[in-house]
Amino acid sequence: VDKLSSLKYIFLAGEALPGSLIDDFNALNTGIVLENIYGPTEATIYCSSYSTSDWQGQSRVPIGKPLSNMKLFVMDSSSKLVPVGVPGELCIGG
Repeated sequence: VDKLSSLKYIFLAGEALPGSLIDDFNALNTGIVLENIYGPTEATIYCSSYSTSDWQGQSRVPIGKPLSNMKLFVMDSSSKLVPVGVPGELCIGG
């Protein structure tokens, strides 16, 4: 843990973040902010971020909110916006 003392943030991306990993990390009491970063596999960009300091042990770790220069939309098969909680395709703009 002493080797990590100079770190302020750790950014994780590429795979779904298991909640158990957040719990294990938080048990270390490092003071480091663990961020779950999301971006589409097809491109090397990041479009959203979730700070695990907000983690409440939900069943899934959220991908977070759009970064400041990004917009996220969930749309149906007719390219119409869907309400919160309704499945659809994630569309990214920015």
